[in-house]
Amino acid sequence: MKLERFKEINKRQASIVIFTLFCIFLVSGVILYRTFAIFEVKTNQNVINGTVQDPGNIYFAFYYDGAIQKDMPVKDNGYVLDEENSFCGVNGSQDDNIKVALTENYVIQVHGVTTSRTKCNLYFKKGIFLLRHGVPIVTSGDGLYEVTHDDIDFEDAGWKNKEYRYAGVSPNNYLTFNDETWRIIGLVNVKINDTIEQRVKIIKEESIGKFSWDSSSSNINNGRGINDWKNADLNNLLNNYYWNSLSNQKCYSDSNETTVDCSFANGLKNVQNKIENVTWNTTQLNNYYNAPDFYQKERETTESYLSSCSSTVISNCNDNITREKTFKGNVGLLYPSDFGYSTIGGSETNRDTCLSKNLRAWGSAWQDDLGTYPDCRNNNWLHLLLEKETYTITALFQKDSPRVFGINHLGYLSNPPTDAQYSVQPTLYLKNTVKTISGTGSSENHFTVANIEP
Repeated sequence: MKLERFKEINKRQASIVIFTLFCIFLVSGVILYRTFAIFEVKTNQNVINGTVQDPGNIYFAFYYDGAIQKDMPVKDNGYVLDEENSFCGVNGSQDDNIKVALTENYVIQVHGVTTSRTKCNLYFKKGIFLLRHGVPIVTSGDGLYEVTHDDIDFEDAGWKNKEYRYAGVSPNNYLTFNDETWRIIGLVNVKINDTIEQRVKIIKEESIGKFSWDSSSSNINNGRGINDWKNADLNNLLNNYYWNSLSNQKCYSDSNETTVDCSFANGLKNVQNKIENVTWNTTQLNNYYNAPDFYQKERETTESYLSSCSSTVISNCNDNITREKTFKGNVGLLYPSDFGYSTIGGSETNRDTCLSKNLRAWGSAWQDDLGTYPDCRNNNWLHLLLEKETYTITALFQKDSPRVFGINHLGYLSNPPTDAQYSVQPTLYLKNTVKTISGTGSSENHFTVANIEP
């Protein structure tokens, strides 16, 4: 009896031990699965740029919009790598020395791998490749926004109905260019020769100085200048003196026949091969609009509101110059719509509402009929960047004198006369051969670029 009882107890203990071991193996299996089974092993060294000859297996887990997937996305499906959130490491720890990226051909590049069994969590979001660098598209907060132009009908065939604009207080759009800090406005439509294409548009972070948009002798427009970009002094300054980095130069006179220093030792001579020669839209407008309406009006091919300037149309105006709707050149200025699309709005006025509001209303509390929308200007990196009063390239028809659109230091669209001294921040388009070679676009780690032929 005692022996049988001992056997029964022993069997019970054995069952408990077996069950316990089973639970341990089950839990271990789950942990192992969650640790490695969701990761795909990669031994192809073509995708690895490590610091040792053979870092061993690298495991990848792929997430689309936060959800785990078996494989990485394929090319042209609209996903890019979210480098800010993707990371690699060993034993569950993130290794900040390991950098991971995705090329335009959807090849994974991992730099700094030194240990076998490295695991990488790769997060993918909807986005585009900007200067060869994958940038996620955002719908809130600072970042790159998709802008649609579905309601715009241009006579010129080929205008794409989607663009991509950086917006917010401090998006990651910093670029080192010409050994200076520039900012990326976005990937936008532009006419190159007779074709509509998309190019990266940038603006210099610091002003090159204060200049008149144009000035004239006292017997022309009463010395107030000519608001036609083709004939503007500022156009000549940007596309001649600044473009060619001319030093020890004196340029145009104002109505008092005084000269202005136009020396630009650090102009654009050394980076001309990176800059696209494009058609700038210079149609003269006669009103203030919201950002989408400005965008359309800037690009319309209808006649300008002012074909020529005479005293019967504008007081003291007698230049009799036919205004041009376009100008082909290398360097220009902001459009009013560029300023408008750079906002994300705020708690009281969201982005969509800001884009629907007249740009003059953003800061003009004295205009009760328009209201005032401080969220629109205060959450706009271009407003925070621009130095006091800044010129745009767009001319304005106003009966008292030749004028252009400017951006006031209070963050709304203004109407300075062409002979006013406003800050000038050059704007230009990069060639499609210009690609990023390093950086994340943050204020601490700017994009750097080089010419890379296809």
